[in-house]
Amino acid sequence: MYIAKRLILLLMTSVVALLVLTVVSLVQMGKVYDTANYSNDNIVPSILLLDKALFEFSHIRVRLYSHILNTDAKAMADIEKTIHEAEDEVGKAFKDYELLVTNEEDRKLLDEEKRSFTAYMEVVRKTLALSSANQNVEASNALAEAAKAADHFNETLENHMHFNEKLGKAGAEEAVSARRAATIGGVVVVIIALLVVGGLTLQIRSSIVSRLEEANQLAERVA
Repeated sequence: MYIAKRLILLLMTSVVALLVLTVVSLVQMGKVYDTANYSNDNIVPSILLLDKALFEFSHIRVRLYSHILNTDAKAMADIEKTIHEAEDEVGKAFKDYELLVTNEEDRKLLDEEKRSFTAYMEVVRKTLALSSANQNVEASNALAEAAKAADHFNETLENHMHFNEKLGKAGAEEAVSARRAATIGGVVVVIIALLVVGGLTLQIRSSIVSRLEEANQLAERVA
């Protein structure tokens, strides 16, 4: 009966070890997945939206120069229309980004971009008004102010992209750390299980050998 209890204990230990190993592996794998998937769900879309804002912003700058260089009223009106369309696209990109804001620093960077872009568009409208009135000299002078505002907006976008880049690197490092922790945790559980199971196995073997020796001695005495 004593040996039977030890066999049951050995079986239960093996089952518990397997369950613990499975749970630890699943938890750590979940952490690795969540960390790695964060880049797909947040970092990459964030950078793409900022890139879209930069792309549309570059269109505004080019079309602003085209507007000043143009003298045809209809062409100027068409250019101005495309500038406003690009402005709307930048605004849409910022609005979509709000759903991906990670923390307070991310929020501050987005707000700074919005303020910077609004300031730039104010100069753009001023320049367009001068250009539409065929005051090309004044409009050209206004471009210098627009260039400064554009440089500031470019800087805010660059800072925001670097912020997301750092988040991506931090996420990658966290995923590696979680993978390392999963490996170490699994190895520790296996080692502990092997020690416990090995100890119980040796004890059971010793008990069986001892009982067999006693049985042999008894048989010899009976004979």
